[in-house]
Amino acid sequence: MRQETLDGTEVTFNPRVHGLWDRYKQDGVIDHGMWLRACNAVPRDPVGTCRQCGGLLRPDHPRQVGQRLDYEASCVECGSVVAAPGGRLRKGA
Repeated sequence: MRQETLDGTEVTFNPRVHGLWDRYKQDGVIDHGMWLRACNAVPRDPVGTCRQCGGLLRPDHPRQVGQRLDYEASCVECGSVVAAPGGRLRKGA
């Protein structure tokens, strides 16, 4: 995917440089305390950038599913949703 920059040149979009920011991850799982801080900020603090479009990801409060907490964040630009069931992250997330 190509995106035009302000000076008119084109840049190739690289989804591998996007995803959750390191401060919200710890040893391959979501850092619960940092995630809650982002959720409770007004407006909610972004937790990363979308791999579909590069827009900011806004977190939702963790949801209890049985014995685990599931985490989700939505892109403010394209609406794409990223999920971390039980707080586990895919490699490279």
